[in-house]
Amino acid sequence: MGWDLLKLLKRKIQVIFTTAYAEYAVESYEYEAVDYLLKPFGLDRFLQAIGKARDRRSDLPIGDELLILKGDRKIYRVPYADILFLEAYGDYVKVHTPEQVIVPKIRLNQLEEELPALLFIRTHRAFLVNVNKVGIIEGNQVKIQDHTIPISRQQKEIVFRALGLN
Repeated sequence: MGWDLLKLLKRKIQVIFTTAYAEYAVESYEYEAVDYLLKPFGLDRFLQAIGKARDRRSDLPIGDELLILKGDRKIYRVPYADILFLEAYGDYVKVHTPEQVIVPKIRLNQLEEELPALLFIRTHRAFLVNVNKVGIIEGNQVKIQDHTIPISRQQKEIVFRALGLN
């Protein structure tokens, strides 16, 4: 099924294959896979693969660096670099930037699927943060400018690793 999906895509994406079958590893390189993880694999091996994808991130075209949002009868083109964090708000999301808060009618889970996982991490069920904007980590919170965002117990290890605090 994964192979079929890759064949349908019009643009090149970064893919990390995870499977229990070693015999497909060679074929994964025909699709320029970032990595091939053979199950079972540990968190360290997964994070190593994510690191490879992060290193390749600079190869992506500029057009992929924008989030298009519809809200307040307007269409916003927001560069990823301008997004501080995203906050769940019922059927809406508050997208915090240094200049404004945009409130499009879309759920946080939907935006999480659109945003690059290497740049935006979930700290809590209601928050996604831009890892490049985190200034301070204090206890179970991250601080981004004058905002304090919680880190849930379930996400703490993932957040710390993503921020390079192994």
